[in-house]
Amino acid sequence: MPIIFNKHGYLKTIRIWILRAIALGILATTFCTRISASQGRTNDSLEIWIKHLRQAPDQSIANAADSIANLDFTKNGKVSSAVAEALRRLSEWYKNRGQADSAIYVLNGALSLYLESSMRTELAETYLELKQIYASKAEYLAAQKMVFAALDIYEELHNEKGIAICYTHLCDLLYYEDRYESSIDYCNQAIELQQKAHLDEDLALSYRNKASSQLFSDGPLTDALETINKSIDLYKKLEEKGIPLLASINGRGNILKYMERYDDALSDYQEVYRQAEAMGLERYTIPALGNIGHTYILQKRYDLALPFHMQAIALMKKSGLTGNLWENYMHVSDIYESTGKYQEALQYHKLFVDEYEKYLYSIIDRLENEKQVKYETQKKDEIINAQELRIAYQKKLGILYGIFALLLVSSLVGMYLSRKKIRKKQLEIEKSERELKTSLLNLRNTQHQLIQAEKMASLGELTAGIAHEIQNPLNFVNNFSEINKELLEELQQEIDLGNVEEIKIISKDLIANEEKITYHGKRAGGIVKSMLEHSRNDTGKREQVDLNQLIDEYVRLAYHGLRAKDKSFNAEFKTEFEGNTLVANVNPQDFGRVLLNLIGNAFYAVNQKSKSADDYQPEVIIRSRRKKDQIEIEVIDNGPGISEEIKDKIFQPFYSTKPTGEGTGLGLSLSYDIIKAYGGNIELTSKEGKGSDFIITLPST
Repeated sequence: MPIIFNKHGYLKTIRIWILRAIALGILATTFCTRISASQGRTNDSLEIWIKHLRQAPDQSIANAADSIANLDFTKNGKVSSAVAEALRRLSEWYKNRGQADSAIYVLNGALSLYLESSMRTELAETYLELKQIYASKAEYLAAQKMVFAALDIYEELHNEKGIAICYTHLCDLLYYEDRYESSIDYCNQAIELQQKAHLDEDLALSYRNKASSQLFSDGPLTDALETINKSIDLYKKLEEKGIPLLASINGRGNILKYMERYDDALSDYQEVYRQAEAMGLERYTIPALGNIGHTYILQKRYDLALPFHMQAIALMKKSGLTGNLWENYMHVSDIYESTGKYQEALQYHKLFVDEYEKYLYSIIDRLENEKQVKYETQKKDEIINAQELRIAYQKKLGILYGIFALLLVSSLVGMYLSRKKIRKKQLEIEKSERELKTSLLNLRNTQHQLIQAEKMASLGELTAGIAHEIQNPLNFVNNFSEINKELLEELQQEIDLGNVEEIKIISKDLIANEEKITYHGKRAGGIVKSMLEHSRNDTGKREQVDLNQLIDEYVRLAYHGLRAKDKSFNAEFKTEFEGNTLVANVNPQDFGRVLLNLIGNAFYAVNQKSKSADDYQPEVIIRSRRKKDQIEIEVIDNGPGISEEIKDKIFQPFYSTKPTGEGTGLGLSLSYDIIKAYGGNIELTSKEGKGSDFIITLPST
């Protein structure tokens, strides 16, 4: 409303503002009264909710309804724990139906209640339940955060059973990340604790997880077989006859199949089929039939394989469990093609194509549904938050408008006089903002040109390093291949002469040489893999990340990782953060790789020094702070330090201070490129024999 500076218009304006203030005060008071009255109807609404929950077909959601029905709303402490338990059961119902985002949303509600209570064990259990759901979505970084949160609680409570369970979960996560050796190390730590505490049921699960990683590691398959047999023996000792035992027997069948012990594998698969059939578990009967058929295909016994795949197809169509129907169609088509029945092979190939297309579309639909659920959940949260803010705001208005009416007369005059000043200041701010945007654009263009120039300058040096690193293992492969050719010629001569003892000696030499060829071939493959990672473009999405929280997670990950490889390793480490949070716009995966490399190198350095120094206490310190328009992160160790001669080479590709085979020399180079891409820098200060200090500098905006 415009302000008219004459006697009658001025007074009229004041009266209108006063009347508005009084009316809004009355509305706010009425609204608050209605809110208070609505709280009396909570129990009625709750009863309706419980009635709907109990009508759901799944038992877990009915259990959730019972937990809510038993709440005593006069005792707030009991309400929180009972609601949290009900939410955990409700999340199980969502999880069983594949609604992962809804399950996470509900579990986070339980997590909030436990965080406000003293129920530490239940809080740790909820973290591990969240881990299971994040892992099913292949969000392994989030899953790791949950496990480490639970591990901190169990260590605080000195709960060895919980600590061992966390190690088992880390073993499982590392398996899905193809880090089989690290997975086995964590399983071994869990097994050691579970054996001491005689936790046979948890121990059987750890053995099964360890065997799964051993199957795909570089170790002999006989070790994996020995481990899975321990799991099966424990389940039998516990008189377990259900799904856990069937899962271990099926795992043994997979190991035996890779060992080409097809008859033994068939025996296990058939045992799983018989027990699943007896228990009416079609979910396990169908894969057992498919595994039996696949084993017969590997034996080229196509006439025996065909009936099992056909039976699996029929059972899937009958039960509606058609998840792997396309795979069985594919095997049947292969069988017919191998036996020369090309018309039938074409028929089942078409069925395979059609079913596989449905399978791909189902994945797309599931992802879209999950995305929609997540979107709707987010919108509901926004509406609830907005309503809460509006209620709080209207409560305050009921009180403030009375005071506002008294101050209105004097403030109107001041508002008019300051309006021109505000507008002038606003124009100045807009002009400054335009100038800043132009300067920022020019700065980014210059920065991009500098990065490109730096990359071109290092291209020649990088090429020479690649040639040097790959040539070494390739020379070994070529030399041992030539030696094996000569040994094979000698072997042929000894076979013709019938000299058995000489044949055995030559065979052992051939096996030893082949192992060396495999080792150096894998070494060359590792170098190429690191090169590809080093050369990839930074396409990761950046987001606002709390660097203090990220540092805390990766310190623990680096420390536990080295502890898993070397049980004798022990070091003091601490974090020194300036403030509770330190937010920066980075990609958490790429920046986490930088932290893991620098912190891991620091732990490696102090571990090496501890093996040769007496009266030495290894120590690693990580600091973070904000300086004007920059963020600094400092990684300090009291290890052996780095000499002046090699300081200038430390960030060069393929340059490493570690022994041959323990590093490719690309970790620090990759970290340097990532930080440079953010417009930052990494600096090194070190004194030989005293330790090293790496400082990461990032722009704060």
